[in-house]
Amino acid sequence: SLTMAQIVKFDGDNIVRDCVVFFVVGRMWRQCGVDHMAFVGTALLANVYFESQNYMGFLQHSLTLYEMNCTWPWELWVFVSVLIPAVAVMVAAHVVRA
Repeated sequence: SLTMAQIVKFDGDNIVRDCVVFFVVGRMWRQCGVDHMAFVGTALLANVYFESQNYMGFLQHSLTLYEMNCTWPWELWVFVSVLIPAVAVMVAAHVVRA
């Protein structure tokens, strides 16, 4: 598993390059709606979340009926119960503001 220093060292330039391309080339700062700097921040957080899953033991489960019924810890249920409404709100905000 990678440490945060290794993630920054090996993947940091790719993450920053992706964000710069999204922001500068896409000219997101000129558009209204959800296409603005908050998207770049979300992209950064998503990359950090993806790379830090190895450090959170409760995230190391699959999405199967057996796993959900028998092995998911309570922390994962709390995480999912927060994640699903958050994604729904973001999709709804995108639909309303698009």
